Amino acid sequence: MIGALNYFVLTFFVTFMNVTYFSIEGMYINRTFHNFPLALIEDSVILIDNQGIFDPYYDKNKVKQNVVTYLTNNLASRLNEYEISFTYYTYEGEEVKLDTSAKPKNIDIHFRCTYYGAMKYEGYRNFEIRGVKVYE
Repeated sequence: MIGALNYFVLTFFVTFMNVTYFSIEGMYINRTFHNFPLALIEDSVILIDNQGIFDPYYDKNKVKQNVVTYLTNNLASRLNEYEISFTYYTYEGEEVKLDTSAKPKNIDIHFRCTYYGAMKYEGYRNFEIRGVKVYE
C-alpha cells in the first residue's frame, strides 16, 4: 500500500514539474516575442525617400536585422533554432495583397519554434504605418 502511494506521489510530482517547466518556457517565449519593443520596428521606418518626398515606409533589411538580433539575444539560452518570416502587404480596397514594392507600409511577422521536446510555439505580429506613426 505504501509503495503504491509513493509511486503515485512521485508520478504526480514529476508530471507537475514537467508541466510547470514547459509552461514557464512557453510563457517566456511568448512574452519575448509579443512584447518586443515597438522601437525595433519604428527604428526601421524611412520617413523621406531619395527624392526628398515625405513617404514613410519600412526598410526591409533593417526590420529583419532588428527583430532577428533582438530574438536571438533574448532566446539563445532557451532555443537552438527558430523560424521567422516577414510578409509585407498592402490594402487594395477591401482586399489584402502581398506588397513586393521597395516601400512597404504594412508588415506581418510570423515566429515559430519548437521547445521542450515537441512543444511548439507560433506567434504573429502585424504593424502598419499610418501617417507618421507605427501601429500594431
